[in-house]
Amino acid sequence: MNPFFFAGLCLLPIYLIFTYIVNVLEDRRHDKQALEKGCRPAKKMPTKWPLGLDFLLRLVKEDRKFLLPPFTYTLYKEMGVPTWTQNFLGITGIVTVDPKNIQAVLATQFTDFDLGSTRRGNFYPLLGNGIFTNDGKQW
Repeated sequence: MNPFFFAGLCLLPIYLIFTYIVNVLEDRRHDKQALEKGCRPAKKMPTKWPLGLDFLLRLVKEDRKFLLPPFTYTLYKEMGVPTWTQNFLGITGIVTVDPKNIQAVLATQFTDFDLGSTRRGNFYPLLGNGIFTNDGKQW
């Protein structure tokens, strides 16, 4: 067996455990902040498969048909609420169309929120530095 392949196989479980622990700790931090600010918990998007893989497959299917914007509206109707959380490959994200939440994120409580490293990592190669990839002072 190739030693690099074997090393990768050994490191994969460590990486997955580390990622899981980081996500759990981050979720706890967010829960604590939400409790301090009097936020109600958001409804969770139900998924059938681990890591939201069923959602990913649905997303890819709609993208292939060039129907992502209508798909987001479909999700909103399915959830029945303007704000929810969804698991996407093990990362929990918050989705909202609620004008008060959007106002809080973009104006009244701007310093309490950030885009995070995932969004920056995904969009920076395409968009560079800008309002869609920066947080805090840079924004």
